[in-house]
Amino acid sequence: MVLEQLLFSGVLEAVHIRQQGYASRLSNVDFLSRYASLAAPSAHQRNASELASHLNEKLSLDIEVGKTKVFMKANAANALEKQRGLKRAQMATKLQAIVRARFARHRFTATRPTMKALMDCLRRIDWDTRKPEKDQPIPLLVKLGADARAFSVHLEQAEKALPHLPCSDRLRSISQAASSRLAKELQCMEQLEALAKSTDAVEIEKALARATSLQLPPTSLTQEHLPLRCKALQVQVPLVEALHAASDEKNLELLIRIIEEVNKKGLKLDPTGWLPELAVGELLRQVDAQRLKHEAQQKLEAETRQRQQQQEQEQQQRQQQQRLQQQQQQQQLHAQPAPATTMQPAPVPTSSTEGVSPVGRLPHHNACSTSAKCSAWPS
Repeated sequence: MVLEQLLFSGVLEAVHIRQQGYASRLSNVDFLSRYASLAAPSAHQRNASELASHLNEKLSLDIEVGKTKVFMKANAANALEKQRGLKRAQMATKLQAIVRARFARHRFTATRPTMKALMDCLRRIDWDTRKPEKDQPIPLLVKLGADARAFSVHLEQAEKALPHLPCSDRLRSISQAASSRLAKELQCMEQLEALAKSTDAVEIEKALARATSLQLPPTSLTQEHLPLRCKALQVQVPLVEALHAASDEKNLELLIRIIEEVNKKGLKLDPTGWLPELAVGELLRQVDAQRLKHEAQQKLEAETRQRQQQQEQEQQQRQQQQRLQQQQQQQQLHAQPAPATTMQPAPVPTSSTEGVSPVGRLPHHNACSTSAKCSAWPS
């Protein structure tokens, strides 16, 4: 409805006619102040006429200049506004770049002493900022020696003092890599020193393997003390645990076997041959006391068995002698002759006593049988 009203009232036609003509009309002063930035930097426009002719040549526009005003068609005005917007954006960007550059130079100037101190630290350990970490010289403890911990603290302080700038972020990352490497080496050395009196063979092996991977400089601690201690722990710790178990259980047979194994390993029931951190003095005294008790008991049992065997042997000898004596007596009895006895003939009984055997006399037939038996004895 509104469109119809505008159409029938002639407003749209009037607008169209105005667009076909010079719709934009600016005074010379306003035109010069508004569009002077579109001219080339080398051109010097002193009035609106010179600026209009320059823009007509540069942008191929149709701009007419009167005595007091500048006339432009709609397309020319739109083109000038577009170019003016782009030019303002470029100028704003350039202005921001100038201001930011000034601030960056100011912060960089304030940061240079800190960056120089950090670079000096990296040069001290020959850390090349152009190479990756894997190509850097290792280990760092070789170059620093006893000053490694002080250098690590100084390097961390220099990193904290370094502000967060684009120019310093790369240097910060390089310094952090060097600091991390040095911290690993120091931590490994501290762990090795702490394990100098440890009784954990596994931890010692891990620490030695880590020192090898970090390529730490060889020392008496890593080359002699800890490897020998690890081997001694691998031998002595199982023996100590077995001695504790056997002593608590009072298993003498197991204890004797463990003592034999201790002797095979070249050790004795003497604390001087063992690691002092194992604290085996009291245990070895208990084990030695049990061993001596066991040996005394075995000796007593052996003496008892020996006495029993001697008694049995003496008893067997006595029995054998008794048998021999009995055999000799039997042989002597058989070897001696029996004594000869004479039998007197019995008186012939009278008729009155015939058939009657008086007291103390044998019957006739008995006497004959007796004489027959006597005659049968050997003379």
